[in-house]
Amino acid sequence: MKVPFLRRWIMWAAVRWGALAKADGRRGWLADSWRVLLYTVLALPIVAPAAVVILLTLPVFALVELLAWLPLLANQRIRAARGQPAKQVNPPSLRVKT
Repeated sequence: MKVPFLRRWIMWAAVRWGALAKADGRRGWLADSWRVLLYTVLALPIVAPAAVVILLTLPVFALVELLAWLPLLANQRIRAARGQPAKQVNPPSLRVKT
């Protein structure tokens, strides 16, 4: 698959940033750091606004999900109390993976 030039290098820079989290990923990082920083600076005006919107929206979505989950949980408990089959209802969670 042919990935456009700038997108490919932005993805590469993101992977290099992620490599800092692992000891073996840090090997050779300093040699690449100038390119990582260059592509990060180029990508920030494009990526940062979308990231901010997503981070602000996540708690709102978590609240909506919680409000939708509560009646499902009540229904599950009522059905279980009556001896009727009830599907498991997983609780919502707000997790941001880094």
